[in-house]
Amino acid sequence: MHLKIGAMMILRFHSKINWKMTAVFLAAAILLLAIMNPFQKKNSAWDFYRQMVTGYEAIQKVELSELETELKAVVKRRNDCYGNLSNFSSRLTVCRKHYLSDILALARKNIKSSPSLGKFMLCVRECPLVYAMCEGAGLNEGDIDLECTVEEIQCIESCLDKYWRGTD
Repeated sequence: MHLKIGAMMILRFHSKINWKMTAVFLAAAILLLAIMNPFQKKNSAWDFYRQMVTGYEAIQKVELSELETELKAVVKRRNDCYGNLSNFSSRLTVCRKHYLSDILALARKNIKSSPSLGKFMLCVRECPLVYAMCEGAGLNEGDIDLECTVEEIQCIESCLDKYWRGTD
């Protein structure tokens, strides 16, 4: 009897949490950690927020390379995979695994320089968070999905520039 009441209380607690807002906040924090090193010195919460915004704005300024069409296909496959799976852990184990291996294969095939592979993989695995944070703010009347896809591709290009091409 006590177990059933405890489970119902937990269910009520979880149903009151705004999961989308929590996910966006966590995504922003992880994105900041992937792009910048905020812990090199003592930072206040406002410094952390400013660095997060600066990192997101820096991604939006990245120019796309000749890999744009192939990367759009990779992002579309990831979105389709996410659409087919509702379980978060399945999305990470199945969709994210294919996403990362597709990007890695594409980069190895098209870029002939020596990467810092570990740092690159840590960086690029957080790029779907840019898509999740995107609101299509740069569009007047356009396709928000396309705008968010482009922002995710810019994140991938930023990771390629920093850790593969070496042109940061």
